Amino acid sequence: MSGRTDDASVCWLGTLNKVRKIATALLDQQLWCWGQDIRRADGNALLAYGFTKHQPPEGKHGSTAYEWRSSGRSRVILWGFGFFYGDGDRGGLFLQRYKFAPKQTAAVDFSLPIWKSEQIPELTHPCDMEAWDRVFNLLTQGLAWIGDYEQWIISEYGLDYRQRCTDAWKKKKRIPAHEMAAKWHELVEYLLSQPKSN
Repeated sequence: MSGRTDDASVCWLGTLNKVRKIATALLDQQLWCWGQDIRRADGNALLAYGFTKHQPPEGKHGSTAYEWRSSGRSRVILWGFGFFYGDGDRGGLFLQRYKFAPKQTAAVDFSLPIWKSEQIPELTHPCDMEAWDRVFNLLTQGLAWIGDYEQWIISEYGLDYRQRCTDAWKKKKRIPAHEMAAKWHELVEYLLSQPKSN
């Protein structure tokens, strides 16, 4: 590795480490809330948003996948174990639950169902400046998408609905429902404000 690559890795890892605690907690809570959205008494909110449900094959145990595609090239996949965001030729990004360590893949249009994280094709940690730049672009787009989804939930079903979701969570420390969308957008703003090398 060149010194330039090492500098980029150190810089990006330092930036991730500064947000890792809040981002890990926020992703964990968000995945809980998506589970609540699926079980919503008046109908599955993910399906209402435009997601498609992909269950594991019969006889296989694992997580159901929910897939959303934009009118452009973006793709979002949700599982109980994590979040995938892909964007056409730029590849994809996976965030595993309980960890905020983005992994990249060149594969975006892989087939579903996938019901275990190890089935996602070709996941690797970024290892050079170009890969880090690509991962951070995908990361900021993916986190902004989550924030936008949370804004949609509030506008569609009301803050009381999302508050009931977070109140039902047994974890003692949680982000207030009215702050979730803003927290995602604050993370994006912070990441975008960071220098790309030391």
